[in-house]
Order: sequence, then structure tokens, then C-alpha cells
Amino acid sequence: MDLEALPSVIDEARLEENVAVQPTVIEACLQRILHHTTPGSPLTPRPEQVRALRRLIFGKGDTLLVARTGFGKSIIFHAFSILTSKITLQIIPLSKLGDEQLDDIRKLDGSNPCLITFENKRRERDLIAKVKQGIYTHVLLGPEQASSKAFREALKSIELQARIGLVAIDECHLVKQWKDFRHEYTMLGELRLILHQDVVWFGCSATLDDEAERLVLANAGFRPVGRRLYQTEVIRTSIDRPDVAICVRPLPRGKTDSFEALYFLLDKCISLDDGTATPEQIQKTIVFIDGRGAIERAATYLRNALLKKSEQYTTDSTNKAYCVSMIIEEFTAHVSLYDRDKRYNEFKMPSSVIRIMLATTSLGMGINVSDVDGVLLWKFPIGKDLGDYWQRLGRGGRGRN
Repeated sequence: MDLEALPSVIDEARLEENVAVQPTVIEACLQRILHHTTPGSPLTPRPEQVRALRRLIFGKGDTLLVARTGFGKSIIFHAFSILTSKITLQIIPLSKLGDEQLDDIRKLDGSNPCLITFENKRRERDLIAKVKQGIYTHVLLGPEQASSKAFREALKSIELQARIGLVAIDECHLVKQWKDFRHEYTMLGELRLILHQDVVWFGCSATLDDEAERLVLANAGFRPVGRRLYQTEVIRTSIDRPDVAICVRPLPRGKTDSFEALYFLLDKCISLDDGTATPEQIQKTIVFIDGRGAIERAATYLRNALLKKSEQYTTDSTNKAYCVSMIIEEFTAHVSLYDRDKRYNEFKMPSSVIRIMLATTSLGMGINVSDVDGVLLWKFPIGKDLGDYWQRLGRGGRGRN
């Protein structure tokens, strides 16, 4: 069955005599979508995915899902529009995450997603007008764009309102983490005042503590908690990652500002048999370091150490496979958007030249690189939100489940 035929199956399941089979119908439809996005995959829907979708589609209830990284939270709000022919408004924290989600949604037959950013609106002057016309199945945008006057005016269109079915807030723990410098996150609740009451809300995160949950429920547009029509259900699953091991290493006294502790990352950079350079053997690793200056110093240290390991390593950028500046890269907000995209796309490749990526938290949220072997967090997060650090750790082992 083609994906375009699934809404008619869902409509049939809405009938009173078919209520009992709704979970079975949702499971079968979701399995069809999963197999479509990953041909030949043995993937089967998780019970919580089926439960959340049933509530969103048939129960008219808001849903807050807490599940580990790699659980498959995104497929829930990607599938909603495919199954209902209704538009999904998806709130995203970072444009890079939006780009990835856009690519994933485009794999679904019948989908027509768009990403609203400042740059995209400047390139495509009629983007908001097209959204108002209801031609997109999924509209991805940050909280700033969702709070903009132009977008909210578009939402007031009766025709568009009739087409919208879901507001999905990805990485919703950020309502707490970013409330002080991206206050638009706490304005998302105002969308509820604009949209029709039948529009349901979905939020998901791997790191939602009790305080964050209260803030999300109070400020992000969710209705009161309960399991009845037009109420919110919170679904919590285990966020344990048995495939990930955590090791803590102390920094030697007097060397907390040195990066010598990172030297072990280069252990496999030369062959033990003949000493030849083997950059491809360096484990693909993300090292999270707070601060651009610290990242630059760490990169300098590791590149110099690599040069001393073998004469084959070089600073010559034309010798891509052995160039230390390409093997060890930096990813921060101060890197140009073009270079960030270029480095990220290279890092995603199984045969990536980049083996060690030194990054700020901008690479630690919702980004899916399937073959990262290790994630290293530099220094302990004293006084900081542990949820942010758990998000960073979640970038590792995603393809090893």
C-alpha cells in the first residue's frame, strides 16, 4: 500500500465500531512508514510510538514523550501528517537540526516540507505566503520565527487553520534551558490562543527533569494533564543507554588547563607494525569543550601531537587524507555556516577524513551521526544543567544499538 493511501485507512479506523482496532491500525501504518524510510529494515514500531500517535490522531490529546536518544521520537510527528493529511508545525531549536529533519521528511512519499529561517525568508520572499496557502505538509521553524508578526498573521487565516493538525516541539527541555536568552520559547503557548482547539500538541525530549516538565507544561501551550479529550498525557520511558559506557578520568593536578589528557585519542594514528600513518584507524570522536578559545587551543595541541607521530602527517591541505587540520576539525557558532555545513556533511560520511570533531553544544542536540565511536566531555559541568551534558553524550553510539 502506498503512503498516500494511509489517511483513508486512518479515517476508517475513526468509526465507532473500529475503536478497538485503532492500535493495530496505527502499528501497521507506522510500520509501513518505517519500512518506506529504511527499505529492507526489520524495524517494528515501539509500543510508546503507537500509543502517542493513537492519542494524537484519535484522542485529540496533547502528548509529552520522554525517551532516550535514538528511540525514534521524530518519526511520530513526521508520520502524523502522512496519516492525517493535516499540517504539522514543528518547532526546532537549531537550523542544522531543521536541515536534517527536512531531509528525513522528504523521504516520505506525499510530503512537502519547508524550513522557515531568516536566510530562507530572504531568499524566498513568498515563503510565508506559500505557508498561508497550505501547500506544505510540514512547516519547520524556530521559536523566533514562530513568534514573528508575519507568521502569526499567516496563522490567523481560516483556511490555514483548518489544515493544521499538530504543533510539535522538538527538544522541548530547551524551554527551561534557553528561557533566559531565547525567551520566545516561553511564548510558544500563545500559539494555542491562535489555533483551533482540535490542534494537538506534541513535545519530546531525552532529558526532561521535573522542573523542566513543569515549565514546558506551563509555558509551551500544553493543556492540563489528564487522559481525557483535550488533556495532556505525559509518557515516560527509560532513558538508559545500555550500549553506552561512561568513564570519568581525573585531570592531573596542575594540568587542568593543559590538553595532554586528550593524547590517548591519537593511540591508533600509526601502525604498530611499521609506524606508518593510519588516520582512518583513529576512532571517530566528538570532543565537547565549552568556549571557542579552549577549542582552538585543544585543536592546536592535538594537531601538533599528530605531526610528531609520523612524518606522513602534514599541514598541506592538498594532502587531504593526512592533513592534520582536516583530521581534527572545529565546530562552533563562530565558524561560517558554509564551513559548518561542509564539515558536518563530511563528518557524517562513514569514510570521513575528519576523525576528531572539537565542538560546542551546537553539535550536541538532535544531530544524528550514526557511527560516532566516542564522545568526550571536557571538564565536569559544575553549576550547569546536566541535561545538556546528557544530550551531548547521546551523540555517541547511535548506530551501534
